[in-house]
Amino acid sequence: MTSFLDPLYWYETAMLVLGVVLFVVLVITLLKLVNKGKSFTALLPFFAIPVVMIGYPTIQSVSFGKDVVTITKATEELQSDPTNTTARQTLQRAVEKTASRPATNPQTMARIAAAQFALGDRAAAEAKLKIALEQSPHLPAALALQRKIEGGVTTPPTNPHGMKPPKANPKKK
Repeated sequence: MTSFLDPLYWYETAMLVLGVVLFVVLVITLLKLVNKGKSFTALLPFFAIPVVMIGYPTIQSVSFGKDVVTITKATEELQSDPTNTTARQTLQRAVEKTASRPATNPQTMARIAAAQFALGDRAAAEAKLKIALEQSPHLPAALALQRKIEGGVTTPPTNPHGMKPPKANPKKK
């Protein structure tokens, strides 16, 4: 199970924590003002700040999770039909969005590595796979990918134009 904070950069995590702290401080201040019978309307607009500070990292985390699901599905599609340019493009976009994010979950890293390998980026796949195996040496998905990479199984070369290779025309007699 991926942690909610797993795909967040340090500054996004700091923003989330500080947003929660600011929200708590504002709530305590609001309660004190209400308890003393003073006006609190000037304080209300400040509640927008922690909402944004908490919301942005949350959206990033949910978006990362959605991209990992997309990677899993698109990798399977591309492996079953290597000529599927739509799956290749979808996978490429999802990998670009997720590969640079700070993920520490070995299962997620193995999925990204499998996607990179399916796209033909063997070096990036091996780097992600190495990290995943260091964290979880017995992870079945990572071990299967490692066997596939070491076994010399290659993915079909990328066809930049998305065209299928021409079929051989038999000679007519």
